[in-house]
Amino acid sequence: MFRAGIVLVVLSVMVVACGGGSEGVAEPDATSTTFPDGVTGETLATEDTTFASGPFVEESTCPEGQPCRLEMEAIQLPLDITPGAFDIDGSTAWITDQDAGLLVEIDLDTGAELGRVSIVGAGDVVVGPGGVWVASAGWDDNLVRLINPDSMAVISEVEPDSYRNAGYLAVDGQTLWATVDATGEVVHIDAGTGEVVATVVDYDNLFAGDGADVVAAFDKVWVIDANAGRLLSIDPGSNQITDRWDQLGFAAEESDGGTTIFAAGPVALATDDTSVWIAADTKNPENEFVVGSSALFRIDPASGTVTNVAELSLESAPGHPGLAIGTDAVWFVDRVSGDVVRVDIATGREATIDFGNAVGTGVIIRSGTVWVLLSGYGDSRLAGIDEAEAAAVFSAAVGS
Repeated sequence: MFRAGIVLVVLSVMVVACGGGSEGVAEPDATSTTFPDGVTGETLATEDTTFASGPFVEESTCPEGQPCRLEMEAIQLPLDITPGAFDIDGSTAWITDQDAGLLVEIDLDTGAELGRVSIVGAGDVVVGPGGVWVASAGWDDNLVRLINPDSMAVISEVEPDSYRNAGYLAVDGQTLWATVDATGEVVHIDAGTGEVVATVVDYDNLFAGDGADVVAAFDKVWVIDANAGRLLSIDPGSNQITDRWDQLGFAAEESDGGTTIFAAGPVALATDDTSVWIAADTKNPENEFVVGSSALFRIDPASGTVTNVAELSLESAPGHPGLAIGTDAVWFVDRVSGDVVRVDIATGREATIDFGNAVGTGVIIRSGTVWVLLSGYGDSRLAGIDEAEAAAVFSAAVGS
């Protein structure tokens, strides 16, 4: 069985500073850097480990609105697969490799691979009631399987749609929700019995096409209408669409030649304890035919009101999990570069973390650590960023 080792490395961070210049700060103390489960930078250090040798911020300043660079540390767990989707439960990560048809279990404390099982076209994965749910994306396999996390055996199988693959998965209590690619269906599944309870679809404008994100929270199911650039909510009791939001960045123009879409609108979803967050593609004010303009929307789930909007220069990539909400920042993967983006909630300021040739495919926050799944030729990894340290480094960089 492949065993991955933990490596601690220094990452390059680009900060888009909307405020003033930077001041130098003291050198970081590597031995005081904390990581998940009490592991420290000191205990993780190896002969190949590189620590920041200078201050977090160089003496050069960061002009307003211009990028600057600094260094910080992160845990790196090498992977011998081409990762696609992942979920985290406690100290265990579950990662799929669609090309190889694998579900792999990784110990986050040691980096060791604990097990793997073959699943045709393994796609999205979510830890939920009864075990680990995995959607297949094979040409001749459109099942969602429940895997026993101890034995890695298949417990049960369910077919959300007779012809199409399940896209993304979400769990809420004893309920599993699955979007179905290119059909506009969101399927309500009883996780205990594996039976399909209902299929929800908006026939006026089919939603939940390829890559439509879905989350279950606040006694509702939230799903992106990828075809019309909307956010929809579903009542799990009645299995009916109850609300629609169509002013979340989507921009299109009708002409004799058809419809020209300038901005896709919502591309990724996440929730915290009080809000639903949406990363959206918005119309570029300088050139409507290029990417590079986006926004974060925050919705109060009780009233359905958009309470905050932050305009961004970096754009979230569509995906699941494509958005994560931390203590003081929102995190996502940049659509263009594949870098990881941190958006400060208080100020709306952006920062990117560059992982070299590896590009991010998803981001999850657990117990103060931002876990980033990275895919690269011969360089796939699961990286862990200490959320508090990232906040301190960011604050020092922008001089706040």
